[in-house]
Amino acid sequence: MAPKSRGKRKKSVEELLKEGRDLLDRQEVKSKRKRKPVRFLFSTDPATGLRNNKGTYKGQKKSKEKRLNPEFDVSGEGGYYENEVHHEDNIAEEGVTRLDLKAIKDIVEEWCSKNKKPKQCWTDRQEQLHESWAEARPSLFAAALSARFSPPESDICQVCTVNKVSIRCLMCKEGLLCGPCDQERHADAPFHDRDILIDGHYEALPNYVSKSALGEWIDVIQALPPNSPIHCPGCRGICDPSAPLPGTHLIVVNLNGRYDLLHRSFKCNGCNELFSTSHPLVLIQLGYWPGSVTSVTYGFDQRLLSYWDILQKQIPGISEHAFLKSLELHSQLYGRSSSTSASRKKECYYGEAFIASNNKVDEHIKNIYHGAKHKDIGGGSMCGESNWRAAGNNLKKKKNLSETGLEIAACRHGLAQNAINMMYGEIYGYAHYLQLNHFIPKGVKFLWYDVVCLYWPWLRRNENEASKKMKPALSVMHAKAHAWHCQAIWGGRWQTGAAATTGEETEQVNSHFSRLGSTTKHMLPEGREELLTEHALEWNRRKIVGMPSYLARKYKRVEKQLTTLNAEIDKEFIEINFGRDCAKEWKEEILRVAKVEQCSLQSRKSKITDAERRYLVQIMGKEPKTDYEKALLSLSKEIYGDKAKDCSGGVTLSAEKGMLEENAVLYLRKQMEQMHFSIAQAVYNMGKLTDTSKQRKKLRTKVTSWKQTLKTAVDRHNAINPSSIVKEDDVEEGLFAWSQTECQDCVSLRTKRRLVNKVMEAERFGEELVLLKREMVSFLKFYKDVKLPSLREEQTRLQDLMNAGGESSLSHDDKGCRYLSAATHTISAKLALVMNGIAFAMRQLTAGTGAFAQILSTDLEEFRQFLLMSEVDVREDEDDEDQPDDGDDTVEPESSACSTRVVLEALSSLHNGPTPSVSPDALTASVWRWSLPPTLSQGTFNGRNGSNACSVIALCLGYALQEGLLLPPDVNKSLSETFLRRLCGCIELGNRIYDLFRQSLPSRFLSIQEAANIAVSWISSDVGQPLPVRLADLHEPSTVTYQLKRAFSRGGFNACLIADEKSSLFHACDDLVIHIDTHSHGPNKGAVVTAAHASAIPELCSTVWQEEGFSPNSFGNLVFVEFA
Repeated sequence: MAPKSRGKRKKSVEELLKEGRDLLDRQEVKSKRKRKPVRFLFSTDPATGLRNNKGTYKGQKKSKEKRLNPEFDVSGEGGYYENEVHHEDNIAEEGVTRLDLKAIKDIVEEWCSKNKKPKQCWTDRQEQLHESWAEARPSLFAAALSARFSPPESDICQVCTVNKVSIRCLMCKEGLLCGPCDQERHADAPFHDRDILIDGHYEALPNYVSKSALGEWIDVIQALPPNSPIHCPGCRGICDPSAPLPGTHLIVVNLNGRYDLLHRSFKCNGCNELFSTSHPLVLIQLGYWPGSVTSVTYGFDQRLLSYWDILQKQIPGISEHAFLKSLELHSQLYGRSSSTSASRKKECYYGEAFIASNNKVDEHIKNIYHGAKHKDIGGGSMCGESNWRAAGNNLKKKKNLSETGLEIAACRHGLAQNAINMMYGEIYGYAHYLQLNHFIPKGVKFLWYDVVCLYWPWLRRNENEASKKMKPALSVMHAKAHAWHCQAIWGGRWQTGAAATTGEETEQVNSHFSRLGSTTKHMLPEGREELLTEHALEWNRRKIVGMPSYLARKYKRVEKQLTTLNAEIDKEFIEINFGRDCAKEWKEEILRVAKVEQCSLQSRKSKITDAERRYLVQIMGKEPKTDYEKALLSLSKEIYGDKAKDCSGGVTLSAEKGMLEENAVLYLRKQMEQMHFSIAQAVYNMGKLTDTSKQRKKLRTKVTSWKQTLKTAVDRHNAINPSSIVKEDDVEEGLFAWSQTECQDCVSLRTKRRLVNKVMEAERFGEELVLLKREMVSFLKFYKDVKLPSLREEQTRLQDLMNAGGESSLSHDDKGCRYLSAATHTISAKLALVMNGIAFAMRQLTAGTGAFAQILSTDLEEFRQFLLMSEVDVREDEDDEDQPDDGDDTVEPESSACSTRVVLEALSSLHNGPTPSVSPDALTASVWRWSLPPTLSQGTFNGRNGSNACSVIALCLGYALQEGLLLPPDVNKSLSETFLRRLCGCIELGNRIYDLFRQSLPSRFLSIQEAANIAVSWISSDVGQPLPVRLADLHEPSTVTYQLKRAFSRGGFNACLIADEKSSLFHACDDLVIHIDTHSHGPNKGAVVTAAHASAIPELCSTVWQEEGFSPNSFGNLVFVEFA
């Protein structure tokens, strides 16, 4: 600022502007604080593989003085020193007068009004975007029009610069060509789209036509270009391409449509045989798939087939015919022949891999229904107030439809297992076929079905043995539309052992396959079945890949739901002063009532007794009748139907009304109980399941009707049995006066059922947690004990064949493996696929181990060691064979630390070469450095070619140093063999852990927190806050020297330094501080180990900064780590 003025001299404009800028800067510091630096851009959850942008940094509140004068502190709240100029002038000390302040204020306001950026909302931005497009659209259109249709400014060929331009190529850099240059350029480039200039405009030119130097039309001989080396189909020698074969024809179809070419011949350098692209094996080597194996006239680009496969799986509704039509139109647009479609009848390639054979299913249907085709063989499709079309069970064909749908069976994880083409609509026979041929042989325990309450009685009548081998369960969501007694008897939540399976998993598969309907209905049966099978395979592949994260997420979700539900149950039982153990008795009571109602709905009219008949005859002939007699007569007609009407009047008998009155009262009480449960269920559904007012109105209408029926039943009951008056309100609440149980505990059936529902759900959730743990272990064991051994056995067999030269032919073996021939190239291709399968199995094991780490704990030790030791030949100590047997076969599970020790010991043995002698270089009197050879670094050890695992390796080194697995070096001696081997073991361990999780990690270096997250299964660590540090700074706490000294004063430490996207480790113990950097340091040096006494920490830090090439002002993050 300007010097303090003692007089009343007016300040110049420059001085006022300077003061205004200072005030403005301070005001901005006060009102608009700079955004804090982002410590963690994001982290990766090892269980789910998802990125989490929630950091662990917690800022501290600053005082007003600190906000006005920000300075760097240890927590890093001051940022990265982007601006190191601090204004230390105090305006209050300048003696600014009131007039000066007013002038400054005016200048500042004027300056702010000129430089303030207007705020814009999303609507304003969109309007500006649309306006900018509207302004630019004419110029863009003019530029596109000129580039595509405008004749060239120069009519000279861009290649020879002599002849006139006649042809334009849309894909060549020098696109304006004369006829001869066009023929020369495109002799081996038949897939370039070209235009010809006629009368001042362009027209599309086919690939087989060009112009001569005289301007005459000529035919061009073009063949399939030899873009890749061709091996002889006979001797596997290299073939040289020859001239095109005149008189031949090859139609090539790629992403740009159809091209008409000639076949090309090839001559083998080994056996001198001639081959052409009419040979399918030659065509495949060029990247095309033959349309026929006998007469090759069509060749389909394999990239086109891959594109179509991806496209139709991502857009299930797309039509193959429409796709081919688009290729035809594209060909026609560029002047080529447009016919690409062809169809032929064939069998489904996949057979019965997914969809069952129609002949087998038809035979089963005929056997189960005895050939009935046009009659109703079902037992009714009504359940409650719902009419289920799936339970119609009618053998009726649909006119003009060969298949009426697809019935799919899925497992509880949502994988499509099997399917059946439905020829007669939804009938029980299809579910019966799947049950007998797929579910029972595989040991499936539960059959979940939308109408299992109607299917299971049918199954018992037709095949009782099958009903004993499985248990029925009604799908949870479909059960909401069934009668209340059906939900209690058949509902999945009431079935012991059903866990938290919903039974609705098949609906996910149906939802995906439903999008195929618009396409498959126009396809031939074999093409339809192939498409459906491929979609099932793709659907299952996605489900299998995501299975680890799905199981882990579901476990956490169910665990949380169970905790909440148990709290609700305990609270509600306390409110009614009952214990949770009453739920079992209440469940039996509810099931008893439900079964009675179910039997009453399914049973026929009761048989009338002689005593009741005599009494009915008496009251029929009596006139006038009392209200009591009218009520009994009306009820008898409802109970006995037409049998009661057969009792003619006119005969006078003695009054025998006891039995009839008793049956009538029982009938009315049963009816009142039914109305109570129906009303209760409808009221519950009205609040929970209805989404629209139309649905709620429908339920209200039903409730009103049921309440009227209940009122009538109560009135008739009180008229017949006046000694036991029933109140309508009590019945609605579930308090039945005739129930002794109800009178004893005074808890309504509605309350009992609601509580029992929750208790059943809690039991199923508990079963689900146990089942999920078992499934997690089964998932890992499947890949470890089943899939990987079989794949490695096949790998060994193929490698043996490769070593034998592959001269003998192979046929089907006992495991179904087959090969076209034993040629070396075929075996090597098969071997590559097997290796791909092994890599996939290892990725699945890795994903499962990471996802299940927080759930299975010690159960994962064998899998963790298997993953890291899969490539290490661990030899058992021969002395172990001489150890006496103590008779104890129990193997205690190893802790994570113990297993990590074993893994490190094994990985340390990978360095089998001679141990190099690495002597220390005394840089100063208190600083020493060991430079390892270039083969010993994280990116070169064990034959690697690069590595991003430095953060994980730093954690492994810190753990090994803290646990005593890696001892600090002696500053006066060379590095010991044990030190080098353990160092290499830490490098290999870190690289392998990183490789296991590479698929879910970002393509960059990892922060220490991210590295700790993925290594938690092997190394338990507590990662501190990242502290921004550099070598030299005016603020001493921001220097790496200060932080290391401070940490050393509190004892030993492990600190990871991240600078320039590289992580290294500082470790302190006793009086020594060492620094280990496992990166390569130039072409002649690998990893570097630096050590210094505690008193020489500044020299050590300077050495590290100099070795890594950092400037003194370069910032890095220092993270202190503690290992458990």
